[in-house]
Amino acid sequence: MNNDVEIIMERLTLLFKRQSRTRYWLMIANDPYDQTYNVFFNSQRANERLQSVPLHKLAHYDLADLETLLKALRQKIKLT
Repeated sequence: MNNDVEIIMERLTLLFKRQSRTRYWLMIANDPYDQTYNVFFNSQRANERLQSVPLHKLAHYDLADLETLLKALRQKIKLT
């Protein structure tokens, strides 16, 4: 679990540019066919198109583990 958090944080810090008039958010998609969770980093500048970059695929398909991963990410990222 901690390895997943570290992988996501490494890739997230490379993409997060802190530009003005830009929205950033993480999206987690449930893939029931492969039984995985996919984490995406989305960014959109004002009057520009959305950019979505896949960050990581969580192979362990358990909702409780996903919740603990999200709690750990919220503590490290400290964004609303």
